[in-house]
Amino acid sequence: MMIKELTMHHFRQFYGTQTINFAYENDQMVTVILGENGRGKTGLYRAVLYAMFGDRFLEQDDQGKGLLLANSKALQEDAESEHKGVETYVQITFSHEGKTYTLYRSQIARKKANKVDEAAFDLHLYDYASGVKITKKEEIDAFIYGILDERVKHYFFFDGERIERLTRTNQEQKLEISQGIRNLLKIDQAIKSRDVLKHLLKKTTKELQKNSTGEYKKALKQRDEISKEEEKVKEEIASLVNLIDHSTSRLEEIDFTLQRFEKEKELIQRRSQLESQMSQIQERVQEAKEAFTSFHSTMSLLLAKDVLLEVKKQLDLYLGEDRQEDTMSSKGIEELLHDLTCICGRDFQENSPEYVRLQALYNAVQNQEANQNYHHLRAEIMQLNGFLQEKETELQQHLNTVKKEEQKLEEVTHQLERLNQQLSGSSESKLMDLNKEREKLTEEKSTAQYQLQQWRDKLSELDAESKKLDLKIRDLKVKSGVHQQLIKKEETLSSSIGAMNKMIDTFEKDVIEDLEMASTQNLEYLLDESGQAMLKEVKVNEDYSLEVLNCFGQAFLANISQGQRQVLSLSFITALAQVAGGTRTLEMPLFMDTPFGRLSSKHQENLMSFIPQITSQWVLLVTDREYDEEAKRKFEQLGYIGRYYRLESTEAGVTQIREQQLERGGRI
Repeated sequence: MMIKELTMHHFRQFYGTQTINFAYENDQMVTVILGENGRGKTGLYRAVLYAMFGDRFLEQDDQGKGLLLANSKALQEDAESEHKGVETYVQITFSHEGKTYTLYRSQIARKKANKVDEAAFDLHLYDYASGVKITKKEEIDAFIYGILDERVKHYFFFDGERIERLTRTNQEQKLEISQGIRNLLKIDQAIKSRDVLKHLLKKTTKELQKNSTGEYKKALKQRDEISKEEEKVKEEIASLVNLIDHSTSRLEEIDFTLQRFEKEKELIQRRSQLESQMSQIQERVQEAKEAFTSFHSTMSLLLAKDVLLEVKKQLDLYLGEDRQEDTMSSKGIEELLHDLTCICGRDFQENSPEYVRLQALYNAVQNQEANQNYHHLRAEIMQLNGFLQEKETELQQHLNTVKKEEQKLEEVTHQLERLNQQLSGSSESKLMDLNKEREKLTEEKSTAQYQLQQWRDKLSELDAESKKLDLKIRDLKVKSGVHQQLIKKEETLSSSIGAMNKMIDTFEKDVIEDLEMASTQNLEYLLDESGQAMLKEVKVNEDYSLEVLNCFGQAFLANISQGQRQVLSLSFITALAQVAGGTRTLEMPLFMDTPFGRLSSKHQENLMSFIPQITSQWVLLVTDREYDEEAKRKFEQLGYIGRYYRLESTEAGVTQIREQQLERGGRI
């Protein structure tokens, strides 16, 4: 589909009948529409969606807050004259698959006191090839939805705010990406069917509980209670994740604002370093403290060390110089004395010197044998004391580490307090307020992260308990007296839900892979040379947050510049449009409102040459600030511009569309 012409009558800021002819032929397929904020740039895309789908609101609108499609000046003129009502219409002429069509949609608006009523009036589609005019809404909707699925229509229009949302690593980014993935899946009926099956499973489980008895009924009730508790825990986790994301986003905004104060910049950087250092020290302290758990089994023995030393001392006094050595037994020596024969076989006389020495040896061995248990006890005490000495040394080392690191932590904390005082004592009152808010947010975020981990641990415990209970229920099913038809129904529903979850997960993975691949290719094209060397791959995390990997495969989003973030966002946005369009070259007009933002000149130039390669029609909505003379000159040189318009405010609430002349070759 390519839009040829858009005509609006009393639509939003466009008083009277005004027309835009869009560029769509050959290489000159870019239409530039320049206007300051509030002049109606977004209103042009609103007109396209209104004509095609009857949409009154865009995604970014605060729906239900009094948004009017009718022009305010025309409404006031009608109220002051005949009061017949104002017909507001949009007529769009477009081509699709070689055929041309005109779609017309209108409404009647009437002003009553301070209230305006708007009601649908006329709708028709004209086919130039057949000359047929279709007036039935159902037939027109079926035709339009066949060209562009309603679920993905928003991926052909991106404003600056939406581009900016994707540069933030917070819940807004995750919601944007997850919503995009869900829309691109196009399996609404499967999801609805799964929800119906879940409802039936819940009813069947309740029926099982009602008709069950004994342990089986008790187990089913317990599983139901665990399931309810899991839901509550998941709600707590979601709430804390939102809080952490909000805090993180706000902290990023505060740091960005703080960094604009040049004279405080060095202090801010120093604070960031100290906070990182504090985190590392806290980790080391925690590791040292966790090491104490290995001393639980020996702690009581360490307390008894003095007692053991005293026992050894008493044993030493009692045993004296007595040594437990390998000698003959007293029985063997007694036999030698009885036989009056030396161990070498020589005879000796009773009371001879040999006899006396042998008798002394006999007495010594007898004494040693009598004290054998004491020797063993002393040896064991000495061995235990050696072990405890090692443990005591090891424990002292850990204690020294904790003491040393806690001392460092105290020093860093003191330095941080001094830095915060310096920053808070700044002459700028805003800086002071920002620092106070930052301290509060940091504390809230830290507390929330701790609570989040506790709830996640709780969820893991519940999950383990649930799986254990499922095994028990499976065994009890056979033994229970419950009607087998109910059991079979529950099993069938459970397996069906599991199969559908697997199918949805598979589709989601496929869509994510397509998005990652397209985003990575787009990023490579849009980045400058230094960015291409560093940033290599776009990833969508499990929580739907956007990430970019560096050349070493490491997560690197937190380290890239604001300009690179903008390029990453545009890469992902164009990937969404590509995946939604289903082809390498989009056969849909791609609307972009203020896309250049914080882009460097090189990134702007890359974007200008890249988009025309992936879409058959590009409508570029820009302001004077971002589409300055330098940007305009570069775009002119590329030769893609076919039409150029300026939106000018002629009076309050009225915008006039004025076409600007182009030089040959698409140059203005």
